[in-house]
Amino acid sequence: MTTELDLKILKLGLKQDMNKETFGDQYMSCSVELSAATGVGFNMGPLKAEVSAGVGARAEFDRNGLRDFILKASAGISAGTDVMDGASMLGVGAGDLSIDANVTGQISILSGKSSVEGGGMLEGVNKL
Repeated sequence: MTTELDLKILKLGLKQDMNKETFGDQYMSCSVELSAATGVGFNMGPLKAEVSAGVGARAEFDRNGLRDFILKASAGISAGTDVMDGASMLGVGAGDLSIDANVTGQISILSGKSSVEGGGMLEGVNKL
C-alpha cells in the first residue's frame, strides 16, 4: 500500500506491505520532501510577464536507513500580450501571443545522478 500526503510545502510518502502483521514488519520505505516556490508577474498596458523559481529537497528512507537525498531547483519565465480577452473572428478563436521557457533540475547527493528537463522554448532539453 502506498500512502501520500501533499501539503503545499511538505510531501510525505509511505510504502507498506499489508500482508505483514505489525507496522515494523509492514514498513518498506518512506520519503519526506520540502519545497518552496515564488513568482512575480506584472501587466503593463498590453504586455504581461512572469518570472518564477523554486527549490526543494527530498530524503528517501528504506529499512536500512537513508537511501537517497535529492536537491531540486526550477526556474521559469513567460512573456506575452494581454490585449484580446476571449475574442473571436468569424467564429475562429483568437488569442494573445505568449512565450515561455522553464527548466527543472535535480541531483542526488548520494549517487551523483542528475537530470535537467526543459519546457516551453526549452522543450527537448533533457541533459546538460
